[in-house]
Amino acid sequence: MGSELKFFKHIGNIVARTHVRANLIHKCFLSRDVQTLTRGFTVYVRLLLEYGSCVWSPHFKSEIDRIESVQRRFTKWLRVLNNMSHSQRLISLDLESLEVRRLRQDLLLAYKIVFDLININSSKFSTLLRRHSFTLFLSHSRVDVRKYFIVSGKWNYLHACDDHFRSITTFKRFYIPSISRNCNVIFVR
Repeated sequence: MGSELKFFKHIGNIVARTHVRANLIHKCFLSRDVQTLTRGFTVYVRLLLEYGSCVWSPHFKSEIDRIESVQRRFTKWLRVLNNMSHSQRLISLDLESLEVRRLRQDLLLAYKIVFDLININSSKFSTLLRRHSFTLFLSHSRVDVRKYFIVSGKWNYLHACDDHFRSITTFKRFYIPSISRNCNVIFVR
């Protein structure tokens, strides 16, 4: 984290380390099987790209693109798929964009905070009755670290009914597949 309390350096370090690991997968794996290489990527590279992302999750388009560039470059190297667009490659490999995966993790963390499933000082958050009874409101902040911590904006715009929030299993069953298919489906505009 830089002196401005932003994660540019941290994201830069993560992207550099993961590009190196992705290169090593292509150089060190003897197999050229697409499924094997993709499995290696998900185990050894994507793990680093997602670790702690609820804290440092980027909100600037340039940072989101930098992180996604690791997966874009890796899938482009796969000779069978290099003529396809990035989204087509992800579909054929049965992968999701890293942005969608971070959104899912952020929403699950927001659920756990709202329903006190994790030990966190929830006095920093207060709930308001606006779109649904579980709206998450963060008090005013001048620094991005706190302002964009967890996706309170996305959480508050979920199509909500109390039945969907009964348990974390129900929440995952209703919202998580929707996020994977189309982020805009589950949010109220």
